[in-house]
Amino acid sequence: SVSPLEERLERRFRPHLTPHLWIGPGGSHTNLHNDDEDNILIELAGLKRVVLFPPWVRQWMRPNTKYDSGTECCDLDVL
Repeated sequence: SVSPLEERLERRFRPHLTPHLWIGPGGSHTNLHNDDEDNILIELAGLKRVVLFPPWVRQWMRPNTKYDSGTECCDLDVL
């Protein structure tokens, strides 16, 4: 089922947004990755550190295909 928030975001940003909601406890960590879609990050509580890299450094990030076809993860640990 789709949450009311996802429905509002989809109506507002369609066709530019495929809504996903990621929720995690304190101390959650997301490995270095590249999504094939635009994203909006909303941090409701606490802090989230985001590190962005220019596209031309991709070759040094050691990309892999561990997950779905839309997300490219990297074996390089930058933190």
